[in-house]
Amino acid sequence: MLMKLIRFITVRLSLIVIVTALTVTSYAGISNPSWTPIFKGISYKYVTSDTPRLQKLFVMRVDLHDPDIVLYTSPSNGAGACDTNRQTCSNFLEQHNLQVAMNANYFSLDNPDCPYPTTDLKCLAVSNGNVVSAAGGGACALMVTQDNIATIAMTSLGMDLTDVYTAVGTYYYTNRVYWILKDGQVNTTSDDLNPLTSVGLSQDNRYLYMLVIDGRQSGYSMGCTEIELAGWMQLMGAYNALRLDGGGSSTMVKDDGSGNAILLNSPSDGSERACGNHLGVFAPGLDQKSDLTIVEPVVVSPTSVSQGGAIQVDWTEKNMGSVASSPAHHTKIFLSTSTYGTTYQLAYCGPMNTLVVGATQSYSEPAIVVPTSVPVGDYYVTVHIDCDSEVSEENENNNIGSSSPNRVTIALPCGGQGYPAGDISGPQVQPDCYVDLYDLMEIVTHWLECNDPRFPASCSP
Repeated sequence: MLMKLIRFITVRLSLIVIVTALTVTSYAGISNPSWTPIFKGISYKYVTSDTPRLQKLFVMRVDLHDPDIVLYTSPSNGAGACDTNRQTCSNFLEQHNLQVAMNANYFSLDNPDCPYPTTDLKCLAVSNGNVVSAAGGGACALMVTQDNIATIAMTSLGMDLTDVYTAVGTYYYTNRVYWILKDGQVNTTSDDLNPLTSVGLSQDNRYLYMLVIDGRQSGYSMGCTEIELAGWMQLMGAYNALRLDGGGSSTMVKDDGSGNAILLNSPSDGSERACGNHLGVFAPGLDQKSDLTIVEPVVVSPTSVSQGGAIQVDWTEKNMGSVASSPAHHTKIFLSTSTYGTTYQLAYCGPMNTLVVGATQSYSEPAIVVPTSVPVGDYYVTVHIDCDSEVSEENENNNIGSSSPNRVTIALPCGGQGYPAGDISGPQVQPDCYVDLYDLMEIVTHWLECNDPRFPASCSP
């Protein structure tokens, strides 16, 4: 009982030291720099510490709300034996054109039924919606939908994985509780020192945290306990976190901008281990932008309408850029005397949908009224997308599409003759091309109002 009490006190003191030190940028030998954006939606920091021992940490923060972020894990080896083929983290990143990656699930190193490079994975693994390793009881996993809605939860035999697009898993046995940070609370008692790998989520599940800490290297980094790992993940911003495969498997790499992997950490084996499963992230570069344009021509019907009449305008928007268009934008519709002009504004539409790279979206405004103030004549119909410059684009000069070569004719009402004299009202309380009872009623009503002492004296019958 005394030994358990001493161990508990030691653990709590270690956490207090880490929490206290990391509340500032640098304190007592611990550096905790600000996040540095390295790709769109991904920020990185390198943390060093000599409290309570030498430690080197490599941490990625991934914004799951960024529409261009895509998570990816090692795929099945198909007809091959067991679940996957082992490969280094660098090879995984380069083969699948990812921007950052780290090792993930535990895997078998010595299964005689899995000849190298094949291996079987421990716990749940899902890649692009395909179950690579089935869920089991006594385990937990990071599970993410195709829309990047993420959760960390227990798994069970035969569980419904319909909406799970990406997943990595780990143990939750009585003596191997690897859900190390659960609902903001440290959830492990292990104090063995090792190189470790962890993945976690912020409380609102917006941010995914990927962390690798080096170990077993005297004078450089000695590793950390699972208790300390939970504390580090909490201080990075996680509310829930899992310990994944560690030791010589712990590896983190990033893209050098040309498709080649840069090894960030120093694996304890002296070189990268060929692992059975990895977790990677695809993200555009920081300088990449969307590019909204119109798929011409803009379609207008009918092709002839009177002043005050209505037309239908149909158009299609496309994102020709390198990243999704965000945020939602607005669109204006015009009549123009030139092919791409904006002479008379007819409508202001939106917000329009965001578009992923290469996507198109068609729209229709079925009843746009042409103001009676628009002069008669032939006009192009132009559509100006992102008219308020809400989206950062590669090319801001291709946002106007035209109905060219087709034009719409705006004519006088009443068959091009204009309203006859005395036509002041109709069934819709507006001129109707006839001088009839409606006009007489309007004249009488007006005369009565003008002779009513309750109306202004300036009223002229």
